[in-house]
Parts: sequence; C-alpha cells; structure tokens
Amino acid sequence: MKIGIVTVDPNEYNVRQLRAALERKKISSICFPLDQVTIRVGIPPQLCYKDVDISKDLIALIVRGPPLGSLEQVVIRFDILHRLKRFGMKIFNDPRAMEISGDKFLSMALLAEAGIPVPKTIVTESVKEALKAFDKIGDVVVKPIFGSRGRGIIRITDPETAYRVFNALYRTNQVIYFQEFIEHGNQDIRAFVIGEEVVSAMYRVSKDWKSNISMGAIPKPCELGKELNETCVKAAKCLGLEIAGIDLIESSGKIYIVEVNPSPGWQGLQSVSKVNIADCIVSYVIQKFNEN
Repeated sequence: MKIGIVTVDPNEYNVRQLRAALERKKISSICFPLDQVTIRVGIPPQLCYKDVDISKDLIALIVRGPPLGSLEQVVIRFDILHRLKRFGMKIFNDPRAMEISGDKFLSMALLAEAGIPVPKTIVTESVKEALKAFDKIGDVVVKPIFGSRGRGIIRITDPETAYRVFNALYRTNQVIYFQEFIEHGNQDIRAFVIGEEVVSAMYRVSKDWKSNISMGAIPKPCELGKELNETCVKAAKCLGLEIAGIDLIESSGKIYIVEVNPSPGWQGLQSVSKVNIADCIVSYVIQKFNEN
C-alpha cells in the first residue's frame, strides 16, 4: 500500500508531517510534482513519474497545493488529476473542487448562493464600473483571483489610490476583483475541516488587518460553537472539498467567510491544537479508501 503526495517541496513542514503520519500507519509514501508526470494515450504506462506507474502503484493522492503555472501548464496538470480520478483513484481534494475553490470569485458566489454569509464582492474589467462600486463601499480589499497567504492584496480607502490601482490592473490585462473591508480587530478564525467535522480551529491575531500566519500573525486556541462548526462544514461541502481551511471574520456580532483554502497548511494551527492534524488527514484518507 502506497500513497502519493503531490508537492513541489518534499521537505515542507506539512508534507513531512503527512509522511510521518503515514509511516505511523505502516503506509509507504512517495512525493512528486505534477510537472514531472508524463501522461500517455495508447502507450503504457498511462501516467508515470520516473518508474512509478501512478494509476497502478498508488492507492490515493494527497494534493498539497493546487497546480500553478502558465495556462497550458495548469490545464495539463489538472488533466493529470482528472484522468487519475477517471481511473478510480481517490484524490484529496477532488480536482474539480480544487478548480472551484481556487477561483476566489466563483467560490464566494457559490457560498453566497448557498446562504452562507460572505463580504460584498465585485469583479469587473471596467475601471469605470469598479470606481462606481468603490464609491458606494468606500473601504475595500483588492485581491488577485488566484493566490494565497495574503500576498498581492491591498486595502484601499481613497478614490485616487483606487483609480491608480484599477487602471494598473486594467492595463496589465487583469480583472479588477475586490471585497468590502470588514472591520475585525486585526483578528480572524481559521477552521480546519476534514470530512464532516472541524478537527481544529485557531484565532490568528495580527498587528494589522492582514492576519495570515505566514505574514506574522500569532495563533491562539479557538473553540467553535455548534453553529459555526456547521457553517464551516457546509462551506467546504458547498465547494466539494473534503479537506479545507475556512477563514472567518467576526464583526458586530456577525460572521463572514472570507476565503476557503483547498490545500491549507497547519503549522501554526498545530502549535495550538489538541489533535495531530496530519494523523487526522491520513486516517480520513484511509477510511475513504476502505469504503470503496
């Protein structure tokens, strides 16, 4: 029995934790990046990494990070995952769910349509329309459609800056995507969902409005109530994710989901968690494999 871990860095913290958890279960693992996989039609093996016949030698895949690269590279890397799924391999997370949740606007739209509270969100390719929306909101966070860890986002509160930023995005052939800024006291919540439950959660406390652990926020233990647990599980299910990081902010007695991460890291969360998160992931993967 061998499980594959899709990663560009086999020495990264989360990958090392997964490999150790698999070892404790007496399960072998192999790490590989999707750009090193060869796919064939009509010539065996159909999908291989070096001398590993992926569809035959592995029982499941854990994907650490959605495929990135040029449009052609992203398409072919998702083709690899979709083909493995068609061959019957269990993949965590499902490639279609990763495609959906990796698109910030689509994920926000689907959550809102499911009745889950999210910030007011605007996407347009028109500078004029973007400025009209900004005038109505007045305090916004501009984000890339794809991206993570708080990189590439900017908070805008004045019209001149909005004009310059929106024009820069337009001139570089990018869409203009932004959300209302919701005051949250420089603190948010990260909940880690596996299957039907939130296995652990933390507050992320920062010195400014960006509250990512990778940007210096401090993790603190957090116990979610029943209602928030159910909301987080519902959000993951809405996007088709079995493993997800749900980011929430609390403001004026209301909770908003601001992002759903299809490949969440847990180094900061593990430092304040009562459970071993890698063990929880591996146990879930094995459980789902045995259900086949």
